[in-house]
Amino acid sequence: MRKQPIVAIDGPAASGKSSTARAVARALGFTHFDSGAVYRALTYLALADLGRPQQAADSLQAASRKGPPNAEILYYLAQAELASGRYAQAAASAQQALAADASHEPSRQLLARLAQSSAQPAGQIVR
Repeated sequence: MRKQPIVAIDGPAASGKSSTARAVARALGFTHFDSGAVYRALTYLALADLGRPQQAADSLQAASRKGPPNAEILYYLAQAELASGRYAQAAASAQQALAADASHEPSRQLLARLAQSSAQPAGQIVR
């Protein structure tokens, strides 16, 4: 196996590290690995596992503002919003996920479930 070069970019928050890294990777034909996105995803998983959906949603909201729209992040944000009881925000996040990737089936299914549950009489939740 051939060794691949690794480039690390460090700096203060909101200084453009991710944007610079994506541009450099694209220009040099390198693979871009966003360790910050991995950190945010792990934070979401930990908070969700601890039963703290509001904080999990807040973590993913911050992650969704980083870089270009990402259907997976927006889908998980929609799930966290739903777990927090914020149905309108969940629907908006799922719609944003579909805008980022029109073929993202999990977001399509979540929107269908939300639409079905909003059509149910009060107190009934469709899963």
